Amino acid sequence: MSYTVYLIAESGLPRDHHAIFVETHENGPTTGHIYHVKGNIQEGMAFEDRASEPPEEIPGFCGKEKLGVVQVGEYGRVPGICEGVEVPPKQFQGVRRLYPNMPLRRCQEWVAEAVEALRGEGVLRDGPREETREGKQEKGKEREESEEVNKGYISEGEEGQEEEEEEASAPPLPDEEVPPPLPNEAPPREDDGWEPVWDANVGSYYFYNRLTGVSQWENPRVPDAAAAGPPGVEASASPTEKAASVLGSYNPAIHGDYDPTAPYAQQYEQPPTEATPAGAPGVDQYTAAGAFNRFTGRWQADSQNPEQHNDHNKSYRQMNAFFDVDAAANSHDGRSLRAERSAKKLTKKELKMFKEKRREKKEEKRRAWLRD
Repeated sequence: MSYTVYLIAESGLPRDHHAIFVETHENGPTTGHIYHVKGNIQEGMAFEDRASEPPEEIPGFCGKEKLGVVQVGEYGRVPGICEGVEVPPKQFQGVRRLYPNMPLRRCQEWVAEAVEALRGEGVLRDGPREETREGKQEKGKEREESEEVNKGYISEGEEGQEEEEEEASAPPLPDEEVPPPLPNEAPPREDDGWEPVWDANVGSYYFYNRLTGVSQWENPRVPDAAAAGPPGVEASASPTEKAASVLGSYNPAIHGDYDPTAPYAQQYEQPPTEATPAGAPGVDQYTAAGAFNRFTGRWQADSQNPEQHNDHNKSYRQMNAFFDVDAAANSHDGRSLRAERSAKKLTKKELKMFKEKRREKKEEKRRAWLRD
């Protein structure tokens, strides 16, 4: 006789809680004992062995998996082996890990180690495989499908046999000459005389026609390729490029009969622009302004000047790390502090307070001569 051992899982945060459940049938058909560790890795965990109701009735139950069986005579060794597995210790002090070079050990890792220990001692063994009702139904469906497929194969074989019998009973066809087999290789290509030649001075191939004696840089066998010159030489503009029509020129489809006095008879040509040197557009990209430091001799850009270290620029950089200095400076739209305050409307309470201060100031000035 043997007891069945299960791995059960209970929902928890941040991971599911794992435990070992041994189905001992002590007080009912599906009761047993649970072996697990409780607690957390913030304070340390402790081993617990307790009797349990069926796993399906435990709050938070989310699944179980059969691990094997334990013989009744060997069951007494299970608590000692599980208790001998080291429990996960305290691994955190606040948010700081106490053992950063070691992986975290929780209930799932402890259960895996306990199962290995039970198997290593020969207590936990692989039992007979249990087949659920769903598995039996799936096997029945597979068996029915295989029988239907076999029936289809048998019917197809019978149809093929009938077709062969009909062909055998048909009259023979007249003898015909079998055409010769076609060659496997591609048909020979017509020789056009072109062949590539390597030019060591340029470092590229050019094409030479031994029949006509013509040599060119363009590949004659690639007609759609754009004409390219030797490396380092820019391709010239195509001579077939149509010139742009002159502004206001005569168009018979629009103007009809030609009128020499009409505006379109006058040529509106813009003055030609001066050609810029080829290297002019990229000159600014390769220029740098600066000077050599007179103490270190190191090259430094114009931005590294004494003005960068005066009080204004230093305070600007320091304050800009905390808020937008430019936005704060421009928040008053260029107005002075007096103009900004003059546009502000005072409340009745503030107006009364200012009048009271003004009256006290005048009274103080009026009585000042008494203190002399």
